[in-house]
Amino acid sequence: MEINMSKKGFTLTEIMVVVGILGVFVIIVFNLLGGVNRTSSISYWRNTTNKQLNEAFAILSLDIGRANYPSIITNKASYKNPVSVGSGEYKHGNPLEQNFLRVLKGENDKITLSDGVDEAIIMMWQINTPEVIVTGMERSSESTLCTVMLKKDYQGKNNVLTYKIQAPLSYETIPYNNYKRIINNTEYILMENVDFIKITATPKYTKNQIQAFNEIKTNPGNYISVDSKDYFHDWMNPYTLVFEVQIKQDRRVSSVLRSTKFIVTGSFTVDPVSVVVKQVGSIN
Repeated sequence: MEINMSKKGFTLTEIMVVVGILGVFVIIVFNLLGGVNRTSSISYWRNTTNKQLNEAFAILSLDIGRANYPSIITNKASYKNPVSVGSGEYKHGNPLEQNFLRVLKGENDKITLSDGVDEAIIMMWQINTPEVIVTGMERSSESTLCTVMLKKDYQGKNNVLTYKIQAPLSYETIPYNNYKRIINNTEYILMENVDFIKITATPKYTKNQIQAFNEIKTNPGNYISVDSKDYFHDWMNPYTLVFEVQIKQDRRVSSVLRSTKFIVTGSFTVDPVSVVVKQVGSIN
């Protein structure tokens, strides 16, 4: 019986080459699948972040639009920051600083937390119900304090924007149009991974326009005493407020690439804001 020695098998070098090619192919497929999963994860993060922004904007825009001065309603008229002139009569008075909507003054118009600062109040305002002293409608006024804070670390999350409502004790929760409820006197997380916030506010009327309004009111009514004239004060000038925020997070697109910064931005406008919007160095 003859044995055919002409048939040869694969050499060790050939086997190693094939295994190497297969190994490279497996790595490529693995990275492609990982990239798809990471891309899906990034898309999910963007969608979740946008949803978080929209919910936060709905809450803030509603409550900023409610910002107002203390007021009183009498049988004759209503007065902001009321000052009694005796005999049951009132006039408008100048508001206190805590009645303004105060905004933290950021560096280069951008609000961030500087080195060594772990948290800061970036916005604060009041929502006041009027005190009614009309016969049959007597009711005490109520004041709600709204505070927006930026914190480097809160409940295990980084660069967190929180919102706290301090309403009268009779309110357990504060309802909103989107069926969201915030517990009274408890911090609520609006968004995380905040890169910076920018808040701009512009008065709707110029000083010349306000002066013109007052001349129209004054000239026909010279017979009215000065204390009783209903002038248009500077602090009655409504504002247009724009709130912008940028969210940034580092994520890897694939296991072989370095992390990439992904950014989501959003903004909302409140027009009008019925109180003075004042930039300050710090808010207490």
